Amino acid sequence: MSRRKLAWLAFALVWILGLVVYAIRIPPMPAREPIPNPNGYQDFLAAGAMLVDVPVQRGKETPESIGAYVASNQPALERLRIGLARPSVVPPYHPTNAQAHLDEIAATKGLARLLAGDADIARRSQDWDRLVTNSTQGVDFGLRLARGGVMIDQMIANAAENMARVPLEKAIDEIPAVPARKAALALARLDATREPFRSVKLNEEDFVRRHSPWTTRIAWHLFLRRMTQKTFDRTEENVNGAIFATRNLTLNLAARAYAVEHGQAPPNPETLVPEYLPAVPKNPLTDKPLTRFYSITMPAAAQIPLEGAPARR
Repeated sequence: MSRRKLAWLAFALVWILGLVVYAIRIPPMPAREPIPNPNGYQDFLAAGAMLVDVPVQRGKETPESIGAYVASNQPALERLRIGLARPSVVPPYHPTNAQAHLDEIAATKGLARLLAGDADIARRSQDWDRLVTNSTQGVDFGLRLARGGVMIDQMIANAAENMARVPLEKAIDEIPAVPARKAALALARLDATREPFRSVKLNEEDFVRRHSPWTTRIAWHLFLRRMTQKTFDRTEENVNGAIFATRNLTLNLAARAYAVEHGQAPPNPETLVPEYLPAVPKNPLTDKPLTRFYSITMPAAAQIPLEGAPARR
């Protein structure tokens, strides 16, 4: 064998040995959260399978079509609430169940629509307790859809949380003090259960590393993770947007309760602690407490936009 061939062979062996060593030195993944038994997530999937669709032209929903959808899906709503009363974690993905799971979670958006629809019916009838219950359950449902999941689960979770907020946001100018305070406190408690976005990224990597050959694992660390970083960044941006909007709603609801009870807007968010909120919600981008209120109609309310948020029209 020529020296040139021997050099290439030696180079190839060193390269392969380096890849093997690199694969061995990849740090171990943290332990996953144990799957509860019973797992409320399975109730969510069962509820999704029970959904009866009420065809509506996209963007053309009416109070009547929302009412028909909610009325037709009471069994699914009951099963969903059973799941919300139990601990829940997204089961680990596996190549043999990944596609089936993607098909199953598509129905969870219909469940989010169901809770939001029931909340909107309550808002229009001024059934405030029912509005608060359904909207906060909708936010809880959205947060649970990301717990233990990967990127696609987080995307669905964002959509569910965003849907759940809308009825309460529409009611901010008319909801009485007691249900407003109840909703603010419930949202603050739920926010503490939020799955960190870093955990979702680790779960995504965990799936690749557990179920791929070592060559793919190395490629993930060397190239693929960087290539998918834009998707991670875009999803994280959407997550922060949902967090900001929910925390802003929490602050607004507490301010609404204060204003109705005191006849004037609170001078600053700190005034709401601890009677209306356990703490001032934080901006997810800066991790600092929100400092101003975002355009609320209330007795003698100052219409001041919150930093980072567009003025409401």
